[in-house]
Amino acid sequence: MDLKSEGTEGLLFMARKGGESGRSAISELKRRRDNGSSYAEAALEELANAETQTRQDVKGCRKCGTLACGEGHLYVIELEPDAATDAAMIGVNPSAVPGSTPLYVGSTFHTVECNYNNGHLGEKGETYWCRCFGEEKERECIIRPSTYYRYTVRRLRYDLFSGINPVPKETVKSEEEALAEVLRRLGFMVWQK
Repeated sequence: MDLKSEGTEGLLFMARKGGESGRSAISELKRRRDNGSSYAEAALEELANAETQTRQDVKGCRKCGTLACGEGHLYVIELEPDAATDAAMIGVNPSAVPGSTPLYVGSTFHTVECNYNNGHLGEKGETYWCRCFGEEKERECIIRPSTYYRYTVRRLRYDLFSGINPVPKETVKSEEEALAEVLRRLGFMVWQK
C-alpha cells in the first residue's frame, strides 16, 4: 500500500483504526518524522498520548485495564442537541422536557473506551482492529453503530455510569434497560435499543 500521497490527518485516521493499514500508516508517519516533518511528529505524539491515556486512565470499568475484563460494560454517550428534535427520539421519550440532554445508552463486552473510540471511526459494516482481549488475540471487529450514532456524539458521560461496570454477562441487557429508565426519570432524553 503506497501511502506517500496520503495527508497526515488521513494517516492519523488509518493509524487509529489499526490493522495492517494502521501499521502501514504509522510506518509512513515515522518515515516522514525522520525526514523532518513536524506534522508527522505531532501525529505520532498524539497517538502515543492516546495509548498512554488508555493504558493509565481506563475509567469505564473498575476491573478493566488495557484489556477487557470479560464481563459486560454499560456506557452513556451524550449526543449533540439536534438528536433531541428527532421524531424517533421524542417517541421513546414522550414525557421528556423540551431541551433535555439527549443520551445514548449501550452495552459492550469490549472496554468502554475501545467501543467508543473505534465505534465512531467509520461507517456501519467497516472493520477495525481491537486488542481488548490481548495483543495475541488482536482481531478484526465490525462496526455496528446504533441509529443514533448518525448524530455527532459529544462525549462519554462517565459521570452517569461511573462505578456500574463490570456487569455480569447474563444481565447486561436488562441492566442497560434499567440504566436508560433511571436516566429518563432524571430528565434526560435517552435512546436505548
